[in-house]
Amino acid sequence: MQKSVYEFISKQTQDPIVEWKTCTITGEPFAIFQSDINFYEKISPTFNGVKYQFPTPTLCPEERWRRRLLFKNERTLFKNTCALTGKPVISIHAPDSGFKVYNITTWRSDAWNPLDYGQDRDPSRTFRDQYRQLYFNAPQIAMMNDNGTHGENIEYCQNVAYSKNCYLTTVAWKLEHSYYSSNMAGGNWLLDCFFTMESENCYECCDSNHLYGCFRLQYAYNCQNCRFGYDVTGCKDCIGCVNLRERQYCIFNEQYSKEEYEKYKAKFLEELPDDFYEFSQKFSTFVQSQPHRAVYNTNAINTYSSNLFNAQNAVLCYNIQNAKDTRYCVFGDTIEDAMDLTVGGELHLCYEGNVPDHSYRACFSVMCRSCTNILYSEMCHGCQDCFGCVGLRNKQYCILNKQYSKDEYEKLVGEIIIKMQKDQERWEFFPRELAPFAYNISTVMDYFPLTRDAALKKWYRRRDAREEINIPENIQKIDAKVFPKNVDEIEDDIVDKAVICEVSGRPFRILKPELQFYRRCKIPFPHKHPDVRFEERLQRMPRKELHLRNCDKCGIEMLSVYPSVGRASDEVKFKVYCENCYNKEMYG
Repeated sequence: MQKSVYEFISKQTQDPIVEWKTCTITGEPFAIFQSDINFYEKISPTFNGVKYQFPTPTLCPEERWRRRLLFKNERTLFKNTCALTGKPVISIHAPDSGFKVYNITTWRSDAWNPLDYGQDRDPSRTFRDQYRQLYFNAPQIAMMNDNGTHGENIEYCQNVAYSKNCYLTTVAWKLEHSYYSSNMAGGNWLLDCFFTMESENCYECCDSNHLYGCFRLQYAYNCQNCRFGYDVTGCKDCIGCVNLRERQYCIFNEQYSKEEYEKYKAKFLEELPDDFYEFSQKFSTFVQSQPHRAVYNTNAINTYSSNLFNAQNAVLCYNIQNAKDTRYCVFGDTIEDAMDLTVGGELHLCYEGNVPDHSYRACFSVMCRSCTNILYSEMCHGCQDCFGCVGLRNKQYCILNKQYSKDEYEKLVGEIIIKMQKDQERWEFFPRELAPFAYNISTVMDYFPLTRDAALKKWYRRRDAREEINIPENIQKIDAKVFPKNVDEIEDDIVDKAVICEVSGRPFRILKPELQFYRRCKIPFPHKHPDVRFEERLQRMPRKELHLRNCDKCGIEMLSVYPSVGRASDEVKFKVYCENCYNKEMYG
């Protein structure tokens, strides 16, 4: 990120930059704001009467996010075996990963005791080495969800909670009938969507909120029955529109009567399956011809971020709703006074972690839920005052999965921290050497893609083994290239066949409820594998970073997700307006 971005934010927020640091990976400068220092002071823990101050980070915000993503795998699934029951299981961990996995029901059961894996602290070894030993000994969850407790029929969803009847959906909660979607909160019948909140009956919608019956919308809010839309708010019954507010019966921003619109819509829906590519190109060209907002926020106050809904005092955050006093956070719902998080919901005073849901003062944690005062731990649920633990449930005063008294815990944690400081194991998130996933398997590949050679050059681990795809002999294969695109021409028995993606050649299946949704909503039958569709959605979004540039209308200096000079992969061919100029353009 440009040095000027930090300086601009400091000036606008009157938040002084107290230190410039050099990222130890990129070599680029990044700022430490006074508000960062204040947060570290507030969040630093006290043990046995001694406060152990969190240091300023050694990595820039982007590299801190990249490091956390190495500990997340959302969409690369493997056939594995539950180490306790011996039954087959689908897992985010490969059979050759070195981890033993339990299915979620077994992991939650009383059939095993996480304290059985407890280790005595060895003062002659580094904490990192001892944690690594525990990490690989303790069972891992095959796929993290609350199926069978708060969730129902979400067995094949990773990091999904309080949901029902979902399939291959990741990082979501409070959903029903969600398929192939990611980073969602609240809704019903959402297919191939991304960060589409509180919505219903939607397909291929991204970065949107409060939609109903919409198809291929991006940056949309409070819209109904719209198809192909970009940055539209309060619209109903519109097709191919950009930058509209509170309009109805519009086609490519032109006003029509209800009768004219319905006539066009009928023809549009009839021809869309065969003309999908051509119409998509026409719409993309139209989007490029219209001015764009510098950043995309709704109901946001004093924010220097993008893709926020209902946010206040959020700096360098992306794809978050209901946030207050947050910095360097990506993806989340209901977050307050937090920093450096990747995914989280209903949390307060958390720092440097992945998915600290319903937690308070969870720092350097991964997939810990309903925890308080927890440090350097993974998959701990309902725990408090634990340090360096894996897989604990409803425990307190544990270190490396061993139980201690309160006094023993406070004394020993202090000794561990002092030893960590002597060993130059800084108070930071887990190092990438501990990451359970190879670079190309983890979620980092979605947002920081690297070729094999580039990843190895940067000393990242790769997994080059490819799992063999075995389609049972009794399953008929259908080549999507020669398959009908009109869903009305699809027979019911498609649910018993394997569809071969026209792009990747990978097989995928169609579920009966999914087919019913396509028919009900008149959606063209998909010819691409869900992973290909996901990658195409990501390509339609600007990168999650801010740039300093000038408004193309008034010339004022501003922050934007669009650089003034585009890279080859995301060249900006349209005008970008500041908030004032954009609002004048929209509302007059």
